[in-house]
Amino acid sequence: RQFARKSNRVNSLIFELVGNFVQLIDPSQDEFNLQESGIREVKCKINDQLCIALVKLWPMGLIQQLNKLMKYYELIVYTILPREIVNEIFKHVPELHNMISQTLCYEEITFVEEDGIAYKDLSLLAHNRTSQHSEYGEAEAEVKQSEIMVIDVKKGEECCDPQYITYFQ
Repeated sequence: RQFARKSNRVNSLIFELVGNFVQLIDPSQDEFNLQESGIREVKCKINDQLCIALVKLWPMGLIQQLNKLMKYYELIVYTILPREIVNEIFKHVPELHNMISQTLCYEEITFVEEDGIAYKDLSLLAHNRTSQHSEYGEAEAEVKQSEIMVIDVKKGEECCDPQYITYFQ
């Protein structure tokens, strides 16, 4: 499946929701207050099992920054979260959903079973994203790394964990 450009902006900015916009809460380890306004419970089915996640939203600072960035960049989310959870988050913060031109989720992550590695394959975005048009209207689909910016926040110890690899292709 290819994700074509939906914006007339030249460059794309890709970011992960987790760590930038939401914090996943582990009730067994994290301290939190259910009465806090940013805490939301989101539900989805994964492999016919009901999954419930507690998330803490950080919308205001990010929304303000993204408003500035969207003047120059096509904004894309590529997240480890399942699409159903992302859709629930977007229901709580529709301003964010309106700013995003593409959303790639857990379902688009590539898994290499023999290595146990999961990676975000940016080639899904190559179609009609960084193409140069000739005078005949034909597009060259060569992706230049300088035209795609990826923001993926990780802790130092996670950078070495193959489960957190972001793959640039």
